[in-house]
Amino acid sequence: TKPFAFDEAVTAMLGEAMHADSGSSVGTLRGGETAMRIRGLRVLRESAPIDLDLRDGEVTGIIGLIGAGKTELLESLFGAGKRLPGELELDGSPYAPRHPKDAVARGVHLVPEDRAAQGMLPGWSIARTLSLPFLARIASGGVLHRGRENAVAASAIRDFRVVATGPGQSVDALSGGNQQKVMVARWMQIAPKLLLLDEPFRGVDIGARREISRRASEQAERGACVVVATSDVDELREMADRIVVMVEGRVALDARADEVSNEQIVSSMSEVA
Repeated sequence: TKPFAFDEAVTAMLGEAMHADSGSSVGTLRGGETAMRIRGLRVLRESAPIDLDLRDGEVTGIIGLIGAGKTELLESLFGAGKRLPGELELDGSPYAPRHPKDAVARGVHLVPEDRAAQGMLPGWSIARTLSLPFLARIASGGVLHRGRENAVAASAIRDFRVVATGPGQSVDALSGGNQQKVMVARWMQIAPKLLLLDEPFRGVDIGARREISRRASEQAERGACVVVATSDVDELREMADRIVVMVEGRVALDARADEVSNEQIVSSMSEVA
């Protein structure tokens, strides 16, 4: 029986040739001060702990195959899912979110991988979907101001070029690309300290992809720390200043985007611990 050629399978999926002499290339990274300091974090229950510094003003692209631990890492930083051992610091202060509301209070925002299951409620309007995490902004004395909520939604629809009839339209009725724009707009309406995007381009057209990419890059230019998790090399190249490859919960490569080749990225993704 012919042995399974893992490298060839990865190349077939990603459309990139691999070379045996490919290696990692680590350079001086862009960005400002460390926003998130990660030490000894177990991303997966059986994986080795990782250390990672995420910087202000930098887009870090995290890439890996299914099961690499990308989603688990982002959810850990957002206080979602089961917390595994490790220490986190945000802006130099201890950070241990037990719930997403703890993360939001510290300026950590997550656009989840599965927008339908994790970000949308059936039948909810665009306005209500956008306002859900930030109700305090549009309420006073325990009373929700519909006019303020609709104004915020109208602004998001305009700024993100969402194709919709208006703030009252059900988010269910939007195309996949426009639903994703709403999800991204939700977490950018208040400037985040740390913006986490998990597979933000999945199921969207090229126009929505470019708009989301541009908006995320703008957040980094304004000083936010932006982390994008993807399994697509082209998506990674489109916006990342820094590239981190994850394999089975560990960091296999950490390099500046302009100092690492696609072949090195793909080769690192297929490494076996």
